[in-house]
Order: sequence, then C-alpha cells, then structure tokens
Amino acid sequence: MNNIKQIEVKTEFGQCCLLIYLDDVSRGYLTNVEIFKVFRKQGRGDELLETALKIAKQQNVSCVALQVDADSFVRRWYERHGFNELNVYQHLPQEGHIWMTKKI
Repeated sequence: MNNIKQIEVKTEFGQCCLLIYLDDVSRGYLTNVEIFKVFRKQGRGDELLETALKIAKQQNVSCVALQVDADSFVRRWYERHGFNELNVYQHLPQEGHIWMTKKI
C-alpha cells in the first residue's frame, strides 16, 4: 500500500475512509462509510459524504469511486448525490455489487 494515501474522515456522527492512489492522485476510492446508529435518518450521511468529497477535492482528486450493493437503498442515495453506475459484477451468485463514480 505504499502507493495509496489513506485518509480517515471522522465526525461526531459517522466515519469513512478515503483512499487516494498516489500514482494518479486524480482518483479516489471511498470505503467503509458509516453513520453511527443514533444519528441515522437525520441527514448526517449527506454531511459526511460532503465532508469526504471536500477533503478529496482538497487533495486534488477529481473522481471518486465506491462499491455498493446493487439492490440497496444506499445505491439510490448515492445516485441522488450524483454518483453513476460503472458496471455490475458478482462476488458470489447471491451478492451483486456495482461500482459507482462521481467527478468532483
């Protein structure tokens, strides 16, 4: 992982991880997005995502990607925030995931 910079984005209501590929700093990967249970359904996910994208932009990232379950409400939430589907693949027959990306 020498060519990846890892930034932990933490707030009082949630956390996530932003990975930046140092060989191409224009690309970032958002992972482990979590809103703490007591803060869910209060719009805090919007705030956490906005914070993570702001940090990515400050790091000169121009495109952020993430992976999400294909049939989840979270997918639709990311779509509402401007993420677009890249492709669909299967880890296991019952587990469909998609990659999504957003230019920032």
